[in-house]
Amino acid sequence: MTKGDQLAEIVKLIDQNSINCYARASGDYNPIHIDEKYAARSSPFESTIAHGMMIAATISEMMNIDFKDDWASNGKLKLKFRAPVLSGDTITTFGNVKDISERSCGYEIICSVGVRRHTGEIAISGEARISTKGS
Repeated sequence: MTKGDQLAEIVKLIDQNSINCYARASGDYNPIHIDEKYAARSSPFESTIAHGMMIAATISEMMNIDFKDDWASNGKLKLKFRAPVLSGDTITTFGNVKDISERSCGYEIICSVGVRRHTGEIAISGEARISTKGS
């Protein structure tokens, strides 16, 4: 990896079935996520909203593709949730290498990361940091 390199892009359709599966896995059954009738009348979006951490997990998935075990053992994320992802949205997870610094036992790599809705709206933005023995 070198400064400016793009990270592996991930594109996913976020449908109600995947939101329901995440609700079961996380134990978060807030009706705004799983009850389409409730969401239609209670939300300005008139749709269920995906769990924020479900969408954030795609950033970790992207980092794992590029940095493998190094990401799993010492990766760090700092994220800002900017907009909801709705059932039926297609998202694109993206990132690039912002900086690489040499350290005593390898390199620290800082990446700009984010998730974009199919509308072009940024749902999540932030930074990922990883220490690795090679660049």
